[in-house]
Amino acid sequence: MHKVVELVKQWETFDQQQPEGSLADFCSWYLQAQPLSPLPLVPPSFDLPTDMAEKLQVGILIGRIELLLQFYARKIMQDLPIKNFEEFRYMGMLVFMGEVRKSELIYHSLLDFSTGTHLINRLIKNGWVEEIADPTDGRAKIVKLSAEGRKMQEKLRPKIFEIFNLLFAQTTTEQRQVIIETLQQIDQLHTKLLVGSRQHGVDELLDKIKEEKEKQA
Repeated sequence: MHKVVELVKQWETFDQQQPEGSLADFCSWYLQAQPLSPLPLVPPSFDLPTDMAEKLQVGILIGRIELLLQFYARKIMQDLPIKNFEEFRYMGMLVFMGEVRKSELIYHSLLDFSTGTHLINRLIKNGWVEEIADPTDGRAKIVKLSAEGRKMQEKLRPKIFEIFNLLFAQTTTEQRQVIIETLQQIDQLHTKLLVGSRQHGVDELLDKIKEEKEKQA
């Protein structure tokens, strides 16, 4: 079929669906309707063993899903005073953790202590998080969502649920259970590893992973 004829037919279809649509709307509609080719995650030229190619694919896909999550999160933050994704994430963690020591919150966030402290201080300054003395340890501090922070989270909660429903709408219960179990194992191992070995090189970290696997064997 001639390209111009095909373009006219596509325009007719678009015009029936969106009579008030503009040319820019048509371009957006047309591009969204085109099937996407799967992203070639591992170039054939790498000539990798199957297990290494699979590990690389998993890592790339997890990274892309994290970018998608941040993209959707920024969408729902557009009309809110909070604009920083890490601050958004810290407030979400406090919903689940409740009142918690500042050091424990930073530990679970996987950020370094100075960055985590700076983020918490910003949240306190903006009135979304409160800091109180730990009654069991005078040197430690407890942090929790303030009334204003809880109000923002309650407003956000339905939108947050929409994000995850959007991301994982095509998965089945069985698939999600496998994903959860697998990622939890990875998360628990590397969280433990990161806390005690943040300054170590990759070779040292690999040795520690081997030691952990031998313990579990």
